[in-house]
Amino acid sequence: FVLLFAVWLSVLGGLLAFRFLLGPQEHRHGSRSAAWIDMPSVLYNVQGEEGDDSSHPNCFRAKFASNPVVLQDFIAQFPLARNATFHYRFKKKSDTEFGYIWKDVSTPSEPVPLYNGLIWAKVMQTSSQPTAFSAQAVPAAVSRKQSASPKARRPAGATSPKKTKTRKPASKSRSAKPATTPVPDQSASLFGPAAGSGGNSPGAGAGAGSNGSSGSSSKSSKSPTATKTINTDGITMDDITLADGFETKSEVVQQAMIQRAKELVAKQREKVKKLKEKDAAAESLKAAKRAAEGSAGAELDKWAKDSTGGLRKIRTLLCELPKVLWSGTKWKPVDMGDVMDPKRVRLVYFKSMRIVHPDKLKADASPEQKVRAERIFDALNNAWKLFQAQEM
Repeated sequence: FVLLFAVWLSVLGGLLAFRFLLGPQEHRHGSRSAAWIDMPSVLYNVQGEEGDDSSHPNCFRAKFASNPVVLQDFIAQFPLARNATFHYRFKKKSDTEFGYIWKDVSTPSEPVPLYNGLIWAKVMQTSSQPTAFSAQAVPAAVSRKQSASPKARRPAGATSPKKTKTRKPASKSRSAKPATTPVPDQSASLFGPAAGSGGNSPGAGAGAGSNGSSGSSSKSSKSPTATKTINTDGITMDDITLADGFETKSEVVQQAMIQRAKELVAKQREKVKKLKEKDAAAESLKAAKRAAEGSAGAELDKWAKDSTGGLRKIRTLLCELPKVLWSGTKWKPVDMGDVMDPKRVRLVYFKSMRIVHPDKLKADASPEQKVRAERIFDALNNAWKLFQAQEM
């Protein structure tokens, strides 16, 4: 009884000690994450983008620092905002026939509506120029978490922090206030400074560095990728088709819609041009192969057929193969004694296939080489089938 009581006391003491050590960490973690909104799925479609389907929207995960989420925070987390400027519309429930409407949100401090508890955006590119971002363009939730817990960046199994290369946290303080964290965005260039900001809002100052630089802290941020410019010269308003409701849009949106329509027409014309070039190249190859067939056809017929016009035996074809091969092939000639054994015939046949198979030719092979490879392949393949039926 005394032994059981002692064991019970030791187990109870261990549980209390574990709870005492774990309790403050859980409390600190809860106070840190309570200010953030974790949005597992943020849905979006790019209006006018080729291959983008509204029934299969794109998706990304984000953590927002404001509740409700405002446009400025959404732009800071939007993955395409680094490479271009967009106009944003969000899906919202309504009493209409379809049960929802698309609401245009243009003010950085304006709340973003939710649809069934999720953010569903429809964006349209208004400029192909990337927006300048500062080093804080990395989601604030991640950088704040790293500064609050620097040990989380240490690799597993490290025995000493001196042996691990870690970046210095952006702030020496272990606690940061979400309300005062600057959230860089592209709204300053698209919508102008927020009301009451006096032009000194964090979004407006994100790209205000000299010569387009983002300050000394921009070393850790990746530079935006260059956007391919589409040439729309020669495309007039008569060549494009604009969507319904074009007249009701603002001037900025109308210009973006016109530019997008011209780019689509330019892409279609480029595809048609490439298709015509491909067809012309195919016709040119056919004509060259017909000419090569006329010059090498008699030689190939003499190699493949006997005096009666029938197909020669495969042993004869393999022994006389050097007569019809083109120069530069690595073929070791064989004589009749090398292919008397059926197993040797099989071995030599498959070696020849590695050279004359049309798919094995180089990309820069001449039309005559292609004609010879096709004719030799067909003759050897048919002779091999007869050989299998008779001797294998």
